[in-house]
Amino acid sequence: MPERFLFGTSSKGERIDALRIFDSKGNSAVIIEYGATVQSLVINSKEGPVDTVLGYDSVQGYENGTCYYGTTVGRVANRISNALICIDGEEYSLTRNENGNCHHGGTFGMHDVKWDGSFDGETAVFRCFSPDGEEGFPGNMEAEVRYRLDNGALHMVFRAVVDKPCPVNLTNHCYFNLAGEGTILDHDMRVGADRYTETGAGNIPTGRLIDVEGTPFDFRAMKPIGKDIDCDDPQLIAARGYDHNYCLNGNGFREVAALECRDNGLGMRIITDMPGVQVYSGNFITEEKGKNGTLYGRNSGIALETQFYPDSPNRPEFMDITLRPGEVFSSETVYAFYSL
Repeated sequence: MPERFLFGTSSKGERIDALRIFDSKGNSAVIIEYGATVQSLVINSKEGPVDTVLGYDSVQGYENGTCYYGTTVGRVANRISNALICIDGEEYSLTRNENGNCHHGGTFGMHDVKWDGSFDGETAVFRCFSPDGEEGFPGNMEAEVRYRLDNGALHMVFRAVVDKPCPVNLTNHCYFNLAGEGTILDHDMRVGADRYTETGAGNIPTGRLIDVEGTPFDFRAMKPIGKDIDCDDPQLIAARGYDHNYCLNGNGFREVAALECRDNGLGMRIITDMPGVQVYSGNFITEEKGKNGTLYGRNSGIALETQFYPDSPNRPEFMDITLRPGEVFSSETVYAFYSL
């Protein structure tokens, strides 16, 4: 049976609860109300239970942290150039929180507020209200994330509505390490994408889609993450590793990527209906203590953020992600674990 318990108290004095969900195989996930954050995801491997995601033991860890471990990010995940958007001829200035750009919804985006958690049967449901003007975004937004664990697969369903036109791009920012500790450089990864979005200054897309063929970005077949990460490629040098959006092949709800750890025989498939996935190899994780005293550092985890393309509001050649009153933003991503 799912369970609810006190996780801690925020700096604002808010009670932050945790909701734990299970599946029939004994796997479990804990999602906390602060940021609708996946705080732990314990999966049974051949070598025993493994907590496969990075995180903290306290609310204060998430309040003070800068890596978005497991959080729900929005209103617009990833980067918006110059922290400016224009909708129907009206310009809006957003919070500048990374190199003059707006990153992951701003300084106090949806990752940094309390969501209201409840259960719908075996599903953990989190709801959040973002008021008009928050971090500069227009209109009121109501958002919901539903988490369900079934047969070793964590299902995430995102939903949002607005009362004024506003770009929306919600995603989850789990950092995965299928070994539970160490780096992810010896994990094997596959990404079903023939192209990625080239980035320029500030890791903002240039608008060019680059073929992965013959480049270090080719993960169309399983390959160790660390194989090419330090090679002499300007894109990798600028980002200190992978921090790029892959333009996923296919449409609709389909398998798009996979991650495997040969040491314990644990694998994970990523299934989504989104057009892109931001692959971030934890290049700027600074040395710190995470859950249970585990020491984190560069490349301790990899984020696979299913999403629309970065800076879409300022790139007419990309998909229009403006959500309008009467419409519903809805997307689903599944992280499905398996044994090698």
